Amino acid sequence: MLQIFLLTIETEEDKLIFNDIYERYKNATMRRALKLLNHNPYDAEDAFQTAWLQIAQNISQIQCREDAAIATYIMKTVEYKAIDVANSNHAYNGMLEPIEYNPKEYVSDDLMYLVCSRERHETIVKVIHNMDDKYKDIMIMAYLQGFDAKSIAEQLNINEKTVWTRLYRGKNILVEELKQRGIHHG
Repeated sequence: MLQIFLLTIETEEDKLIFNDIYERYKNATMRRALKLLNHNPYDAEDAFQTAWLQIAQNISQIQCREDAAIATYIMKTVEYKAIDVANSNHAYNGMLEPIEYNPKEYVSDDLMYLVCSRERHETIVKVIHNMDDKYKDIMIMAYLQGFDAKSIAEQLNINEKTVWTRLYRGKNILVEELKQRGIHHG
């Protein structure tokens, strides 16, 4: 599969960058696609492939090379492709409920995922690292490393509901701090 993606990339430098990114994030993106698509391997593979194809086609557009910004861009791309697959399935067989995208629900997530400027990225990382440990660890694992709540709960040996609560509170802390620093989601 990697070879097919590499065929869409023009320069050798971009191919090397893509190869490195793909190897680091392929497993996390497949886990995310599976989770979002109710563990349907066919749909998850479809979302996975179309997301990575889009990433490959836009690799030269990625201006920042910070790991956290790249990871969040990749995970958000997979999420949007999973939504496309789920909605496509609904359109064809009418049996699945469509996944609706409500921008108001994603405002704080978008602050995490759409940041690609060096200044904003560094600010977000600083804010997260200055959080209380109970929020910081979960925010890093969820948004910068792409783990789902169940995996975080298992790794930190805490209840999954606790993870969701801390993610919610951590996002609110982050959004408020970013607003105070003049970084707003447009």
